Amino acid sequence: MLDWETDARRVIARFRLHFGRSGNDPAFHELVRNLEQASPEFARWWGQHDVDGDGEGVKRVRHPRHGDIEYEHAAFTADSDPNLRLVLYTPVTRAT
Repeated sequence: MLDWETDARRVIARFRLHFGRSGNDPAFHELVRNLEQASPEFARWWGQHDVDGDGEGVKRVRHPRHGDIEYEHAAFTADSDPNLRLVLYTPVTRAT
């Protein structure tokens, strides 16, 4: 991941959204404690209380054979179950 910090912070902010929806589930609280102990970055960013919804964006990765690749992504939630998500990744093509 080329933008590791940005992507990690976004994942934590989305995790906080789901944490808030969890209904105070003790398993979520235990997971947060474990992550805070295991990762100083998680502990610092979790403490900032950022929240981000499920949405869309661009993710950049470095592939060992194909080099840097960008993907556009969009997340969709099922009406029947808000805990069910579908995330689509589409390679970004650049006009040359």
